[in-house]
Amino acid sequence: MFDAMKNLAAAHGFARFYALPPVDLSQWREDATKAYVGVQLPYALPALFPWARSILLLVYAYAPYPPDCRIPAYYIASNHAYHAHKALAKQIAALGCRCEPIEPPLRALCLASGVGVQGKNGLLRIDPFGSRIVLFALLTDGCAPVPVTDAPSVPCPESCTACINACPPHAIHPHGLPVSQIVQEECMRYYMDDAPYPPIVYRLQQKHMGCEICMDACPFNACNAPVSPAAEISAAFALPRLASGDDTEARRLVGKNMTRHGKLTLEAQNFLSRQE
Repeated sequence: MFDAMKNLAAAHGFARFYALPPVDLSQWREDATKAYVGVQLPYALPALFPWARSILLLVYAYAPYPPDCRIPAYYIASNHAYHAHKALAKQIAALGCRCEPIEPPLRALCLASGVGVQGKNGLLRIDPFGSRIVLFALLTDGCAPVPVTDAPSVPCPESCTACINACPPHAIHPHGLPVSQIVQEECMRYYMDDAPYPPIVYRLQQKHMGCEICMDACPFNACNAPVSPAAEISAAFALPRLASGDDTEARRLVGKNMTRHGKLTLEAQNFLSRQE
């Protein structure tokens, strides 16, 4: 059954597929509580989902757009992977298995299961994709956990400060913190879940919806050659179009839940004002 599920996942574009044990993530919960982030995510997985034999971890790898492109490659990929993992869950259920999407702390699940490594910028890296990945997970009773056989991802060298030096608000600290080296309140992305943003974010923002500066600087992401966005994507994110309020197509491409309250329009107006 594992091989059948893996083949279905590959057909939906997922580059890696793992069947992991539903581990308890209480240590993550403790650390997250100290940092006041993500504490609403389910962490006591064996107790909450006693029927689940494994968590199917889906890794969607993507190519970045050029660093000077304002279009968010991550969110284009994330929206595609979101719909793909929903369709995959239905296909696995059609095989006679129980299969349900779940949103646990995926980075913590990966680290506890031997998948990938956490970079100094707090992001998970899975070689050979670097941190240019999108993660989704499904619970199933259809297969047992399968040991992770990937070669371990290489940790960040102690001497490397590429992401630390690149971060405009200096949110990445060199000496570490309880959860990672990121101070959430100093990271631009922390303030970009909803619109409008604080003035400092509009002043420093380089891309729609998020920030990829530390990812662009990371040597482990050098393997990901940039590609140009498709013509329909470029047209949807044309600044005059978005600034006028015409954001329907762009929101379809990146997901409507991520672009409420005129987020893309406000961003486009800000980018245009900075060009004047």
